[in-house]
Amino acid sequence: MLGEDQHSSVEAPPRTFKLGKANDSSRGPLSDRFGRRITYGLSSVTFLGTTLGCAFSPNISVLVAMRALQGFAECAYLTNGQAVVADIFAPAQRGQALGVFMLSLVSARV
Repeated sequence: MLGEDQHSSVEAPPRTFKLGKANDSSRGPLSDRFGRRITYGLSSVTFLGTTLGCAFSPNISVLVAMRALQGFAECAYLTNGQAVVADIFAPAQRGQALGVFMLSLVSARV
């Protein structure tokens, strides 16, 4: 097993990903200042790069670092997605639309 070979915890990468997502509050001001399209684009490129970094990581330390950066890049989808739903739907329909949006994010977690 990976954790036994490198004397580290296999639980570290998923927990680090969640730690990276904890910085979710920085995406709102960035998207307000530079626009949602640019924020989505930069986050997608960063997410792709860190995913490749995870795939080709030579050791557990690099994997943990890439997972933290991956979580940081991924948080833009949640923050900006809610803002896009709020922009598109009227206040009377917004609750149901946000519920469907969040249901897709929650049910896709593995």
